[in-house]
Formats: sequence, structure tokens, C-alpha cells
Amino acid sequence: MKNRQLGLNGYRILFVAITLVAVVPLAAQGQKLYDFQIMVNGPWDYVLDPEPERNGGPPEDDRIVLVAPAMHIAGMKAVHSASIFWGRDATVENPPSIPVNPSEHGKLALYYVDFNRIAPNLDRTVNTEEPPKLYHPQQSVSLARIRHILYDDSVARYAISLPMPDYVSTYTGEYGTGFAESKISTGNVTNGMPPQNYTIWMVLHYTTSVQSPPFYQRVDDGPSSVLKNKAEIPKTGIPPDELDGLSIRLAEDLQDYNDPCDAVSGESFSDSMQMWHLPEHARFPVVRDGISGGQYPGYYDYVNCDESHGLNVELMSRKVQATRAKNDKLVKEVETLRAKLAHAGSGTSVADFKGVEDDLGASLGPGVSAREKNAMKCAKSLIAHQEQQGCPAKLTSEVFDEYFGDGKGKMGLLSVGRADCHKAQISINGVLP
Repeated sequence: MKNRQLGLNGYRILFVAITLVAVVPLAAQGQKLYDFQIMVNGPWDYVLDPEPERNGGPPEDDRIVLVAPAMHIAGMKAVHSASIFWGRDATVENPPSIPVNPSEHGKLALYYVDFNRIAPNLDRTVNTEEPPKLYHPQQSVSLARIRHILYDDSVARYAISLPMPDYVSTYTGEYGTGFAESKISTGNVTNGMPPQNYTIWMVLHYTTSVQSPPFYQRVDDGPSSVLKNKAEIPKTGIPPDELDGLSIRLAEDLQDYNDPCDAVSGESFSDSMQMWHLPEHARFPVVRDGISGGQYPGYYDYVNCDESHGLNVELMSRKVQATRAKNDKLVKEVETLRAKLAHAGSGTSVADFKGVEDDLGASLGPGVSAREKNAMKCAKSLIAHQEQQGCPAKLTSEVFDEYFGDGKGKMGLLSVGRADCHKAQISINGVLP
């Protein structure tokens, strides 16, 4: 049995927001094998499962646990939610899914996901995939602390245990990049520190003998355990050939609630540091714009944006709460304006645009893109019955869609997956490379 405190140099892999993805055939002595992939998207941390025998297997089984604090704001429901759904796209919106609950008093909510796989093949080497770039804390976390987080229901957290993979990689492909930028240090984060790209979307690789193995989910919640297999998991409605993957995602429920400082990522990091009792500080780049989302690489606001760390969880929580209130106001303003635009000429004026434009500019700051500015310029010109070069001839819904996103005032400050996906995934005690 490998030393359970040494972790991943003995096994090369791990997990992040889970999406079991495409299956790639392998050749092995005449037997057709498959590279079954699990994609993990979200602000997760990884730790070696200290008691794999809780899942009914032998103590020497190697398993890894995906862990994240259950963030709450001023008594509100959890900011994040975790779910399991079929498909290889971990960014798909509102798929039919099975919810993964956080722990609470009297409910441990430690989840186990299993499937039939070939014995781990640690000799597999792949030169065509991006390697993982997890953050490795400068100090270790004690086994007592790990057990407290996993097995004490007084700790509000999500936890999912998976078999140890053959190897891991960072996702890059048609659904986006699995990297995000931040600066992390054990002390204050300064402008002299170089930024790093960290993994925010991990792919776990397993060898299987069938293309789509059956899956089993069990909840270790005291005496009540629930088994689920593949047939019981809702499908997303995507083509059958794209269902050879399972996604487990941790995401911000209300994705338009973020600010230029990326407060949601900041609170995710602060909560994680507090949970593990780690001293790291982090800063995140300014959010680029309000429609397409993403980061503004290399642009850090040291004046208006705060560092995130385990001692300022309450501050970061207040910032997220304030952003929610501010964005609620913007949403109502844009929805009102949208209703007027639907009946252009009956009370809609350039002044109506100006108020919303000022509020949006203040909210998004330097992140207002040229596309958004042009869309607003065209809409104002058409309301004023003025021709503007480069603008459409009529005031149509497409004009405002460019600025208002889905037309309901939702700014949608999105990255790959969700707004809070910029937090680096963290390897506790080196369980993953």
C-alpha cells in the first residue's frame, strides 16, 4: 500500500469538476481498450482519500477526493452548487442533472463515484495533451485536519471520492481552455510577481474495457446509502455519441453576479484557504468584459481590488453580496429599458440609454468591450432616428442583444464554465502533480 500522506508521485492523476468525457480506443494484446476521461470543472481541491475502505473496498485502494467549501453569503443559500450530468461539455447551461449536496449537521454527504475499469496503468504516456498545472501549497495539511474536513458534518463542504486515475491532463479543446491566470503567494501579492496560468478544468484518464462503463454513485451519509447507476442519471439531450462522459461540476448558480475584481473567484480562494488552514494569498486579473467574459491577462488592479486569503473571508463575502445587490439594480434597469425598446417610439429616449450606460460602465469599468460600446451607440442613434455608419438600418432586437446578452439584463460575466472558475485547482500534500 502506498503511503497515504505522500500522495501522487505514486499515482499520476486527479480530478476537478467532473466530466466523464470522450472515450479513445487503445490497443492491448488484441483486446480493445478505451481511454475513458473524466473532466472536472470548478474551484475544487484534491486530497488523497484517507479511508478508502469506507467505500467497501480494501484499505490499500487508491482513491482521490474532490473537496470544496460550501460558500454562503449572509445566511443565503450556498453560492455554489455541485451536480453530476452526462456529456463531455462541462460548460453546458442547466443540464438535467443529479444534485450533489454539501455536508450539514447530521448529513455527512460524502459521495463515491465508481465504475468498472482496468487496473490502473501508470505507465501510459501521452505527448499530445497539456499537463496539469495545479497549485501546490507551501505547507502540508495534517491528516487530522483532512479527516476533520471529510468526516465531521460540522464542516460545510462538498466532497466526492473517485478511483485514482491512470494520469491527468488539463482540458483544452472545443469547449474552451482549462487554464486561468492568477498570482498566488504565501505573503502579500505584489506587482513584481509574475502571473501564472493554473488548471481550472482537469481531465482524469482511466482505462476501460467498454466504451461506456456503468457508473455507480453512493452517498456515505451515516446509515443511509444511495446507489445510482448510469440508467438513473438524467441525460442532457445531446447526441448519443457525445454521452460517453460524465460531468461533475461545481459552479456559481447566478453567473451574472461578479465584479471587475472577480470577487467570486476571490471568495472561492479565501474559503479554501480558511478550510485547509493555509496561509496563501491570491489576486486575480480584472474581468475583461460583461458579455463574453474571461480575464484581462496581466491586468491587476492593486488599488481597487483586495487580495484573497483565509483571514478575509468575511470581507470577500461582503463584496460578493454587494455585487449581487448592484447587479440586481442593473438587471431591473436593463429589463425596463428592454421593455421600452420592444415598443420603440413610445416613450423610449436616448436619456433612457444614458442612465443604464453609465451604470453599466461603472459596474464593468475598463471591461466594457468595443463591441458593447458600438451596440449601445447604434441603439441610441436609432432611437434618435439618426443614421450612424456601421450601424443597422433598423432598431431590432439583435442590436440590443449585442449589449444586453440574453435580453433580460443578465451581464453574464463568464469564463470557461462559470465566473468563479478562475480559482486555481489545488493539490493538497502533492496528491496530484
